[in-house]
Amino acid sequence: MRKILFVIADMGIGGVQRAILPILSATPKQWDVTLRLFSDAGELMDQIPEHIHIEIVSTMRHREGLRRVVSSSLQKIGIGKLFSAVKKIYHCAGGVLISSSAQDTVKFDVAVAYQDGLVTWYVAQCINADKKIAFVHTDFLVSGYNPVRENAVYPCFSRVYFSSALAREHFCSIVHIPLERTAILHNCIDKARIQANAQEAGFTDYFSGLRILTIGRLSHEKGLDKVVKLLRWLCDDGFNVRWY
Repeated sequence: MRKILFVIADMGIGGVQRAILPILSATPKQWDVTLRLFSDAGELMDQIPEHIHIEIVSTMRHREGLRRVVSSSLQKIGIGKLFSAVKKIYHCAGGVLISSSAQDTVKFDVAVAYQDGLVTWYVAQCINADKKIAFVHTDFLVSGYNPVRENAVYPCFSRVYFSSALAREHFCSIVHIPLERTAILHNCIDKARIQANAQEAGFTDYFSGLRILTIGRLSHEKGLDKVVKLLRWLCDDGFNVRWY
């Protein structure tokens, strides 16, 4: 029986969390699949397939919680420069948060770090597996990861997957691992779930124009500020639009 481990920080609402659910659902039920989380909180916890074993890494719960509280607090009070500085420190030295974590005694056939940063560092340093796989969902050049730190971590991974060619290119400019150990794998989409949601009741306001929907959190990297300018241009050109 194959013994597989997936690791992700939490199952709160987010793109990475949404993307891992179809992968977990696709794993054969005869496999021994475990999902390790740093927190048992999250709106998507109840969507984890029943055949997946769930484990909470107690040694990481408070550290990940502290990181999230500091990050969200700085963003909410609008101290952009301080938030950027703290984020840079985290990316440069965040690995010390797990340096004292005990080496895991359980042996896995494959361990998957499905999130960069703390999750990847944890899998690299604390997990015992024949093969380790990492997923990168961010742009390493923009995020400000420490090249020295990452070059000490990623060589232990047999494969590193990216959701875009640009993310792969930027990663390889910083982390020196053989190109053949990297690959592009677009996020999985739960087609059945989307089709089911499409059958639910829609708008009832009888608006006859063009509806534009954006799904994403209000943060700079999502580029939602650009949409406001685009909508202004559309309206000036006579288009009847509403943005949701």
